[in-house]
Amino acid sequence: MVKRKIKFFIVPHHPEEKTKAFRFPVLFFLLLLLGIVIAASIFLKNLSYYVDVTTIPEMEEDNRLLKEKLLVFKSRVDSLNNELESLKKKQKGILKKYKFSVPEKIEAGTEHMDVDSLLVEAGMTEQILKKALEIVREKGKNIPSIIPVGGIIVKKFGKSWDLYTERWKKSNGIGIAAPEGTEVVATANGIVSKTGKDLYLGNFVEITHNKKYKTIYGHLKSIDVKGGQRVVRGEKIGEVGRTGRTPFPMLYYEVDVDGVPENPENFIQGRTE
Repeated sequence: MVKRKIKFFIVPHHPEEKTKAFRFPVLFFLLLLLGIVIAASIFLKNLSYYVDVTTIPEMEEDNRLLKEKLLVFKSRVDSLNNELESLKKKQKGILKKYKFSVPEKIEAGTEHMDVDSLLVEAGMTEQILKKALEIVREKGKNIPSIIPVGGIIVKKFGKSWDLYTERWKKSNGIGIAAPEGTEVVATANGIVSKTGKDLYLGNFVEITHNKKYKTIYGHLKSIDVKGGQRVVRGEKIGEVGRTGRTPFPMLYYEVDVDGVPENPENFIQGRTE
């Protein structure tokens, strides 16, 4: 029996080198080829066992969704940065106006690289703002900020015409015309520092507010408070009258800041309910 063989030739690139020939039995070649096929099939089978190729489309979809979430996340970080900067501007305005202190970490204004830092600083800034606003609101109750009586302002701050002397004279307050007996209220929290009767003001009440502000209410028909009494904003202190030098029922209202009369109209923001 003639054994069939397969001959392989290796041809060199250089012409001076000899061509090499190898002979293999056909059976050996077929067995080798069969072994390669079996090994490849086993490898592919094991590959599909350890790597589920059916999940590739799902993984690609997950990857796409993750990219979208990353873009949303980046947008939120940018939004947090903008919100933090806005809070800092408001904070600086309040701190400058009311002379409050602030931790150095927030005052430094450094760049923020992660969301945790942004949230921490935003939370600290918000706490400072809330505390500042609480103090402002509390202090605000001691600042004259409402009109003491519902009526019409007929006498302005500064120079005014005196009907009795028929000449211009300086006025440290304003005159608010209202029906006699109309309720007059305190324009801020404070302590009644003086009550009495004056030739010009008639029956009057003087209230001090936090040692910085003082309000005076004149031409009263009646006085419902006494010296040393604590009053709150909106509390009744008397009634409109025509005592002192006034030709008709009117309330004289004056606001002093550190002992200097200021235009009361600059302080009036609203009325109590």
